[in-house]
Amino acid sequence: MNNREAWLSRLANLNVARTQQRGLAPHKPLLLLTIMDMIEDGKINSAWIGYSPELFFRFNSYWRLVYDRQLNRPDMRMPFHALGGHRDRMWERFTEDRQPSRSKETTRLCHMDDSLWDALQDPAFRRAARVQLVAAYFDAAEQIALCANLKIPEPTTEAVAEIKHNAAEYKKSLAKGRSARF
Repeated sequence: MNNREAWLSRLANLNVARTQQRGLAPHKPLLLLTIMDMIEDGKINSAWIGYSPELFFRFNSYWRLVYDRQLNRPDMRMPFHALGGHRDRMWERFTEDRQPSRSKETTRLCHMDDSLWDALQDPAFRRAARVQLVAAYFDAAEQIALCANLKIPEPTTEAVAEIKHNAAEYKKSLAKGRSARF
């Protein structure tokens, strides 16, 4: 397995919370989608990622796509800190003055793993990573909305096909995804 395949596998196996009522927590995958967008737009141009108003704004824009399932306000501090934990190891966490951070309240900077940073510079890898994240962590209606937003193909699953048979529900999911673009 090469480095990029290993990262795609890790993205499909994030340590996310699961509840019976809300399903898989979308925080980490949404933050990673946000970061990929900002890398693509030239807003993040080094492996150092700061907790910024623009990062939160974009994360919040994605959050609208999962709000119906989550029914709460987005808290980006948790995934920003947690993606540096021992299970996910996407990055190292730091305080504002670049000291190691041990809490979501103090994490203000992250230094992404160099091999992940390198992989994310490739548009083909970002596309594959987006497809992986969408398929792994979101329900069918959210997948349709996210795919419309990200301009990637929808997964070919029974659940997505079922929504497509209900034209009104499918159109609603597409519109939700398109309206969440920044």
